[in-house]
Amino acid sequence: MDVALIGTGNQEVSEDKLGRVGRNGIVLVDKLGAKSKVQANAAKAGVRLIEIQNHLPLTELYNHLAGLMPDNVPFREPPNDETGLRSLLKQLPDDVFSLPTANIT
Repeated sequence: MDVALIGTGNQEVSEDKLGRVGRNGIVLVDKLGAKSKVQANAAKAGVRLIEIQNHLPLTELYNHLAGLMPDNVPFREPPNDETGLRSLLKQLPDDVFSLPTANIT
């Protein structure tokens, strides 16, 4: 999976992301330009392109991954409302998004 916060008009960066994740890969993008060919190229490459600004990126991500998961692996659908999302976020440990502070050289 690759997260690509790409602005409009940056076709080359988008294409690079598609090539890196490969078939059944996922690329999250912020927004694509109206004339962008990335959606069509993603479909050809078998890459799932999820635009964050489409309002339900977690649901789109879940729908894509659910089809790839083995039947014996529990996989819960995320909430799609603000209250449910806030509830899940409150359950995360405080350091879940922190960077390691070990000696970085």
